[in-house]
Amino acid sequence: MDLPSLRDRKRLLIQEDIMAVALRLFRERGYEATTVDDLAAASGMSRRTFFRYFPSKEDVLAGKWTAMGEGIVVALIERPADEEPWASLRASLAGVVEHYADPARRTDSYALDEVVDSTPSLRAAFVAKVDLLAEALSAVLVSRGVAEVRAQMLARACGAALTVAMRQARATGAEGIADDLDRAMGVLTPGM
Repeated sequence: MDLPSLRDRKRLLIQEDIMAVALRLFRERGYEATTVDDLAAASGMSRRTFFRYFPSKEDVLAGKWTAMGEGIVVALIERPADEEPWASLRASLAGVVEHYADPARRTDSYALDEVVDSTPSLRAAFVAKVDLLAEALSAVLVSRGVAEVRAQMLARACGAALTVAMRQARATGAEGIADDLDRAMGVLTPGM
Protein backbone atom coordinates (compact mmCIF):
# COMPACT_ATOMS: atom_id res chain seq x y z
CA MET A 1 0.00 0.00 0.00
CA ASP A 2 1.33 3.43 -0.96
CA LEU A 3 1.71 5.90 1.85
CA PRO A 4 0.39 9.41 1.29
CA SER A 5 3.01 11.94 0.25
CA LEU A 6 4.11 14.73 2.56
CA ARG A 7 2.01 17.15 0.51
CA ASP A 8 -1.07 14.91 0.90
CA ARG A 9 -0.53 14.58 4.65
CA LYS A 10 -0.19 18.37 5.01
CA ARG A 11 -3.35 18.86 2.96
CA LEU A 12 -5.27 16.44 5.19
CA LEU A 13 -4.05 18.20 8.33
CA ILE A 14 -5.10 21.58 6.99
CA GLN A 15 -8.50 20.18 5.99
CA GLU A 16 -8.95 18.75 9.49
CA ASP A 17 -8.06 22.15 10.98
CA ILE A 18 -10.58 23.88 8.73
CA MET A 19 -13.24 21.31 9.69
CA ALA A 20 -12.60 21.91 13.40
CA VAL A 21 -12.83 25.69 12.94
CA ALA A 22 -15.98 25.32 10.85
CA LEU A 23 -17.69 23.11 13.40
CA ARG A 24 -16.90 25.60 16.17
CA LEU A 25 -18.23 28.54 14.14
CA PHE A 26 -21.32 26.65 13.01
CA ARG A 27 -22.15 25.82 16.62
CA GLU A 28 -21.53 29.40 17.78
CA ARG A 29 -23.22 31.29 14.95
CA GLY A 30 -25.29 28.72 13.10
CA TYR A 31 -24.52 27.21 9.73
CA GLU A 32 -26.45 29.72 7.63
CA ALA A 33 -24.97 32.74 9.45
CA THR A 34 -21.38 31.56 8.94
CA THR A 35 -19.84 32.60 5.63
CA VAL A 36 -16.93 31.18 3.69
CA ASP A 37 -15.11 34.43 4.47
CA ASP A 38 -15.67 33.74 8.18
CA LEU A 39 -14.29 30.23 7.80
CA ALA A 40 -11.27 31.42 5.84
CA ALA A 41 -10.45 34.22 8.29
CA ALA A 42 -10.83 31.97 11.34
CA SER A 43 -8.59 29.40 9.63
CA GLY A 44 -5.91 32.02 8.92
CA MET A 45 -6.21 31.95 5.15
CA SER A 46 -7.71 33.84 2.27
CA ARG A 47 -11.03 32.95 0.69
CA ARG A 48 -9.17 31.78 -2.40
CA THR A 49 -6.94 29.48 -0.33
CA PHE A 50 -10.02 28.08 1.43
CA PHE A 51 -11.41 27.00 -1.94
CA ARG A 52 -8.22 25.03 -2.63
CA TYR A 53 -9.24 22.75 0.22
CA PHE A 54 -13.03 22.70 -0.09
CA PRO A 55 -15.26 23.56 -3.06
CA SER A 56 -18.05 24.85 -0.79
CA LYS A 57 -19.03 25.51 2.80
CA GLU A 58 -21.19 22.37 2.80
CA ASP A 59 -18.24 20.24 1.68
CA VAL A 60 -16.34 21.12 4.86
CA LEU A 61 -18.74 18.91 6.82
CA ALA A 62 -19.54 16.47 4.03
CA GLY A 63 -15.89 15.44 4.00
CA LYS A 64 -16.32 13.74 7.37
CA TRP A 65 -19.30 11.76 6.08
CA THR A 66 -17.49 10.80 2.89
CA ALA A 67 -14.44 9.52 4.76
CA MET A 68 -16.59 7.56 7.20
CA GLY A 69 -18.65 6.06 4.36
CA GLU A 70 -15.55 5.05 2.42
CA GLY A 71 -14.19 3.34 5.53
CA ILE A 72 -17.40 1.34 5.91
CA VAL A 73 -17.32 0.21 2.27
CA VAL A 74 -13.65 -0.81 2.49
CA ALA A 75 -14.37 -2.73 5.70
CA LEU A 76 -17.23 -4.58 4.00
CA ILE A 77 -15.04 -5.46 1.02
CA GLU A 78 -12.46 -6.89 3.43
CA ARG A 79 -15.01 -9.15 5.19
CA PRO A 80 -15.05 -12.85 4.22
CA ALA A 81 -17.10 -13.29 1.05
CA ASP A 82 -18.97 -16.27 2.50
CA GLU A 83 -19.98 -14.45 5.70
CA GLU A 84 -23.70 -13.90 6.23
CA PRO A 85 -24.48 -10.46 4.70
CA TRP A 86 -26.15 -8.91 7.77
CA ALA A 87 -23.24 -10.01 9.98
CA SER A 88 -20.79 -8.57 7.42
CA LEU A 89 -22.61 -5.26 7.43
CA ARG A 90 -22.53 -5.08 11.24
CA ALA A 91 -18.84 -5.95 11.29
CA SER A 92 -18.11 -3.32 8.63
CA LEU A 93 -19.32 -0.66 11.08
CA ALA A 94 -16.52 -1.44 13.56
CA GLY A 95 -14.60 1.70 12.54
CA VAL A 96 -17.64 3.89 13.20
CA VAL A 97 -18.16 2.21 16.58
CA GLU A 98 -14.48 2.80 17.39
CA HIS A 99 -14.79 6.44 16.29
CA TYR A 100 -17.71 7.05 18.66
CA ALA A 101 -15.94 5.21 21.50
CA ASP A 102 -13.19 7.88 21.53
CA PRO A 103 -14.38 10.74 23.79
CA ALA A 104 -12.90 13.62 21.75
CA ARG A 105 -14.06 12.27 18.40
CA ARG A 106 -17.48 11.43 19.84
CA THR A 107 -17.89 14.99 21.15
CA ASP A 108 -17.02 16.41 17.72
CA SER A 109 -19.37 13.97 16.01
CA TYR A 110 -22.24 14.79 18.35
CA ALA A 111 -21.62 18.49 17.68
CA LEU A 112 -21.62 17.84 13.93
CA ASP A 113 -24.87 15.87 14.26
CA GLU A 114 -26.46 18.81 16.09
CA VAL A 115 -25.44 21.24 13.34
CA VAL A 116 -26.76 18.88 10.66
CA ASP A 117 -30.05 18.28 12.45
CA SER A 118 -30.63 22.03 12.85
CA THR A 119 -29.87 22.88 9.20
CA PRO A 120 -32.29 21.61 6.52
CA SER A 121 -29.77 21.86 3.67
CA LEU A 122 -27.18 19.87 5.62
CA ARG A 123 -29.81 17.33 6.65
CA ALA A 124 -30.64 16.81 2.97
CA ALA A 125 -26.94 16.43 2.16
CA PHE A 126 -26.56 13.87 4.95
CA VAL A 127 -29.52 11.86 3.65
CA ALA A 128 -27.95 11.94 0.17
CA LYS A 129 -24.63 10.66 1.58
CA VAL A 130 -26.43 7.82 3.41
CA ASP A 131 -28.15 6.95 0.13
CA LEU A 132 -24.80 6.83 -1.70
CA LEU A 133 -23.38 4.67 1.07
CA ALA A 134 -26.33 2.27 0.78
CA GLU A 135 -25.77 2.02 -2.97
CA ALA A 136 -22.08 1.23 -2.48
CA LEU A 137 -22.76 -1.37 0.23
CA SER A 138 -25.46 -2.93 -1.91
CA ALA A 139 -23.06 -3.20 -4.85
CA VAL A 140 -20.55 -5.06 -2.68
CA LEU A 141 -23.25 -7.48 -1.52
CA VAL A 142 -24.49 -8.05 -5.09
CA SER A 143 -20.90 -8.80 -6.16
CA ARG A 144 -21.00 -11.62 -3.58
CA GLY A 145 -24.13 -13.16 -5.04
CA VAL A 146 -26.77 -11.51 -2.85
CA ALA A 147 -29.94 -10.81 -4.84
CA GLU A 148 -30.31 -7.15 -5.84
CA VAL A 149 -33.50 -6.47 -3.87
CA ARG A 150 -32.16 -8.18 -0.76
CA ALA A 151 -28.84 -6.34 -1.05
CA GLN A 152 -30.65 -3.00 -1.33
CA MET A 153 -32.86 -3.77 1.67
CA LEU A 154 -29.95 -4.94 3.80
CA ALA A 155 -27.79 -1.93 2.94
CA ARG A 156 -30.57 0.59 3.55
CA ALA A 157 -31.62 -1.12 6.78
CA CYS A 158 -28.00 -1.00 7.93
CA GLY A 159 -27.84 2.74 7.16
CA ALA A 160 -31.09 3.30 9.04
CA ALA A 161 -29.85 1.31 12.04
CA LEU A 162 -26.62 3.32 12.12
CA THR A 163 -28.52 6.61 11.94
CA VAL A 164 -30.87 5.55 14.74
CA ALA A 165 -27.95 4.39 16.89
CA MET A 166 -26.07 7.67 16.44
CA ARG A 167 -29.15 9.73 17.31
CA GLN A 168 -30.05 7.55 20.29
CA ALA A 169 -26.52 7.64 21.67
CA ARG A 170 -26.38 11.42 21.32
CA ALA A 171 -29.80 11.86 22.95
CA THR A 172 -28.84 9.75 25.97
CA GLY A 173 -25.25 10.98 26.24
CA ALA A 174 -23.97 7.44 25.74
CA GLU A 175 -20.23 6.86 25.72
CA GLY A 176 -20.41 5.29 22.28
CA ILE A 177 -22.85 3.74 19.85
CA ALA A 178 -22.03 0.03 20.09
CA ASP A 179 -24.95 -0.91 22.35
CA ASP A 180 -27.45 1.26 20.48
CA LEU A 181 -26.23 -0.10 17.15
CA ASP A 182 -26.53 -3.70 18.33
CA ARG A 183 -30.07 -3.02 19.57
CA ALA A 184 -31.08 -1.28 16.33
CA MET A 185 -29.64 -4.03 14.15
CA GLY A 186 -31.03 -6.68 16.50
CA VAL A 187 -34.57 -5.42 15.91
CA LEU A 188 -34.10 -6.23 12.23
CA THR A 189 -32.06 -9.44 12.52
CA PRO A 190 -34.94 -11.96 12.52
CA GLY A 191 -36.11 -10.80 9.08
CA MET A 192 -32.68 -10.51 7.55
